[in-house]
Amino acid sequence: MALIKALETQYGNTATYWKIIQINQYLNPPTMLVDLVGFVDEAARRADKTPIDGKRFQFSEGDHPLDELNPELINASLLEDWRNFDQHLVYLHIKALALFAQTRKPLLKEGESLTANEQTALSFVGTQDKF
Repeated sequence: MALIKALETQYGNTATYWKIIQINQYLNPPTMLVDLVGFVDEAARRADKTPIDGKRFQFSEGDHPLDELNPELINASLLEDWRNFDQHLVYLHIKALALFAQTRKPLLKEGESLTANEQTALSFVGTQDKF
């Protein structure tokens, strides 16, 4: 399972296949760190080539706007019931956060900014899933 989105790296290469490689969960406080790596394409991933980029998300209970919009997805599935979470839910959350950030960005007041998670997720707007 991966996210399909062409994103240019800081070196000018383009990664199109984004795979979760690590999820760390902490109970107190409930927090989840999610690391994704980007490959040139799916063939490079399947051939065990080296990733060309990486991104990290940190999801904590109550620290971003999506908690209020969909507490079942964020809190129950990702944090409180961490033993039974599905990687697909993590991918869905990243995509939902990207759409939320895209909607919120033009509404920011002077001096306000997107959170680090929103800024990272924004690049994944319009992402497709690959199973």
